[in-house]
Amino acid sequence: MRNPNGYGTITKLSGNRRNPYAARTEKILVNNTFYSFYIDYFSTKSEAKTCLEKYNTDINYRNSIIQKNLDKLKTHKTELTQVKKLNKELKFDISSTVEEVFENYKKYKFSTLAEKTQKSYLSSYNAIISMKDMIFSELSVNDIITEFKKQKLTYSVSLKCRALLKQMYDLCILEGLLKVNYAELISFDKNKFEDTRRKIKLFTKSEIDLIWSKKDSIPFLKVILIMLYTGIRTTELLNLKNHHIDLENRTMRIEVSKTESGENRLVPISKKILPLVKDIMNENEYFISNNRNKKMKNDNFVRDHFKKSLFFIGLEHNPHETRHTFISMINRLDINDALLSKIVGHKSSLITINTYTHKEISDLISAIDKLDGEI
Repeated sequence: MRNPNGYGTITKLSGNRRNPYAARTEKILVNNTFYSFYIDYFSTKSEAKTCLEKYNTDINYRNSIIQKNLDKLKTHKTELTQVKKLNKELKFDISSTVEEVFENYKKYKFSTLAEKTQKSYLSSYNAIISMKDMIFSELSVNDIITEFKKQKLTYSVSLKCRALLKQMYDLCILEGLLKVNYAELISFDKNKFEDTRRKIKLFTKSEIDLIWSKKDSIPFLKVILIMLYTGIRTTELLNLKNHHIDLENRTMRIEVSKTESGENRLVPISKKILPLVKDIMNENEYFISNNRNKKMKNDNFVRDHFKKSLFFIGLEHNPHETRHTFISMINRLDINDALLSKIVGHKSSLITINTYTHKEISDLISAIDKLDGEI
């Protein structure tokens, strides 16, 4: 049902984002201009709806959101004023090198960019550092493409470098040095780029046995075993709360997932890992928490715990390979596709928690108990 006027909106942002759903305020008039402010970002649409409901029912929360964004708007306008003053200090001309144009671009733009965006542009510049001594105004489309090929840039990095060059050309056009943005004339054929993605490497039977043997000396290996025997995604694991785990019926309730089909599903707990789940369960809100007993961030989980724990026993894998290994193990068993989809949350699974029957839950448990670590 459509929201009433003045209620605000929920927007799904483009790209592959961790939190693609944005809750936004209604249009608010500020100094004769209407603004729709972002309230927050979420991994699921239902979370964004809850946020929007709170915004419309909790007057204190509503006022704090509006005031925070008004402060941001005021800061942004101050920064723009500073940029206009800075423009007078820019020092580059038609004979400037790529490096000199980039340094002036940093002065011109970086103060208005988020730190993450700044790092992205710096990384892009470092990828084409070989061009630094070339005269920027003399660059041709062919020059740029040739340098990209020399550096063997991936498709995604090439796109980022082109985006940076577009910004630099825009600055030169703004300053009256150039008339054409040559970066806009560059196009890439994704199919001609070498696929540099790391190939999926399944855990072997001997590796899984090794993890079992070392789990008591390196406690986090228990978490990795749980991932291997449930197929649970990292996002799902980090959003899993202790009260979502039913030890008696041996199920985990997944409410937040990377995909809509993965949400609101029950994941059976194998009798083999049930003791591990009991060991890890705690009084905190989240099943896996950080040092402050709060929800752990993905980067922290992968870098400081998952990869480090495996490194200590001489293994190298990424978290998603636990899921691929689980699917490989369960495919060896005599389980129909519909049941498999329910367990792993694939798109073909349209079933939700409320529509599970006792028979289906029993089937899930029976299926998962057959896992023996064989790939």
